[in-house]
Amino acid sequence: MKTSVAALALSLSLLASPAAQAEQVHVVKPGESLWSIAESVAGDASLWPLLFRANRDQIGDPSVLHPGQRLAIPALETDDEGDTPPDADLRSR
Repeated sequence: MKTSVAALALSLSLLASPAAQAEQVHVVKPGESLWSIAESVAGDASLWPLLFRANRDQIGDPSVLHPGQRLAIPALETDDEGDTPPDADLRSR
């Protein structure tokens, strides 16, 4: 699997220390979506399912976010074809 440069940079920053992993949070702003958040943090909006999986405990409908929600930001990666592999959330390993 290959990662985009932005996803690799995010992955490296998340792997820096366990404390850094725990601190990677995004506070939802009005009008944001999982799609737009994935684009801003990883440079690839198609990685939104990883954000959804990492935050299932507080997101029932992936199309509905509420301003002020604190979302965990997992390590994000794609495979060679740009698809999101089912096990791409590296934090769960």
